[in-house]
Amino acid sequence: MKQHGADAIVITFSVRTCRPCPFQEECTSSALGRRVLTLRPREPHEALVRARAEQKTETWKTNYALRAGVEGTINQALDITGIRRARYRGPPKV
Repeated sequence: MKQHGADAIVITFSVRTCRPCPFQEECTSSALGRRVLTLRPREPHEALVRARAEQKTETWKTNYALRAGVEGTINQALDITGIRRARYRGPPKV
């Protein structure tokens, strides 16, 4: 068990505990084959639950689809033109 981030507690089960367990595949999808739990304080946990619930609404999905399209277009423009890097050094030339 260890502290992680903003007072979150991460509990990692031993591989020796999880592998022989008959419920392992139902309990975890970890590539390592062991269970990991993250316990957050109440307020951050409730905010995360609310955010995940909101992401399931059609309004959120519609707004995100628009944003995803714009971000994809911007990323494509950056990749093609290379404008992430300035041609010259220093603010006067840039």
